[in-house]
Amino acid sequence: MAKELNIPKDLRGTFNRLTRRIPAKLRVSEDVRKTTLTFLKLGGEKLTKASIETLRVPFVEKFILKKMQLKDDDLLETPVAQAAPAPATGENTTKTPETKPPIVP
Repeated sequence: MAKELNIPKDLRGTFNRLTRRIPAKLRVSEDVRKTTLTFLKLGGEKLTKASIETLRVPFVEKFILKKMQLKDDDLLETPVAQAAPAPATGENTTKTPETKPPIVP
């Protein structure tokens, strides 16, 4: 590290504990450490843990998640006329075959 981070005294213990969760390859990166400290200062420990978890996800999973997000965005951009109508509240959305009562003469 070329430049030591200026970590506030009250966050040092938490910062050190959370940096142990970062993958070893990324732990030495100054940018990752700065980002972790920023998340800790602005969002607290819970947000920092969430950001670290995204670092731990392999690239392939991130790519698949991004592709899924793009598909969802495409669905949101479809015109209303082409979109399927939303079911009314309390309406059963599963399709079941309708059975008609027998006709008695």
